[in-house]
Amino acid sequence: MLVTCKFEETLRFYRDVLGQKVLSDDGGRQPRVGQMIIDMPNDGKLRMVVLQGAGEYPAGPVIGSRIGILGLLDRNAPACRDMNRANRRLPHGGVIMPIRVSNMSEIVKRARSMGIEIIKEGPSPSRLTYQTLLYDPNGVVLELFELHVTPIP
Repeated sequence: MLVTCKFEETLRFYRDVLGQKVLSDDGGRQPRVGQMIIDMPNDGKLRMVVLQGAGEYPAGPVIGSRIGILGLLDRNAPACRDMNRANRRLPHGGVIMPIRVSNMSEIVKRARSMGIEIIKEGPSPSRLTYQTLLYDPNGVVLELFELHVTPIP
């Protein structure tokens, strides 16, 4: 579950750039549990969307291939104070999220057209995957990788 104050940008990124399918969307509500774990006002609203990869794999759907987005709909919530931090380097405890894809060139093209910062792109050291490292709208680093059966020349 990715908690974000940039809900619309985050949803657009995962849906429109990465090609994730929306499985469920609660439309926004005032959950009591939100205030227990997120620094937000008692009358604050959260919106939860669950997405799933669109890739087809020979062995069937990949278990656990879902991404949840929990968006704070009030950008003035205390939890949203530091959402525009200038330092893009990962802090201690930061996350690099690996995601297997099957259409890297299309994803990179869409990311560039939306102004998404690409950190690194190219074959992995083993040359069995093609990797792209990029930031999502929240500063989370994603490692997209496309698997190849034979080494990339």
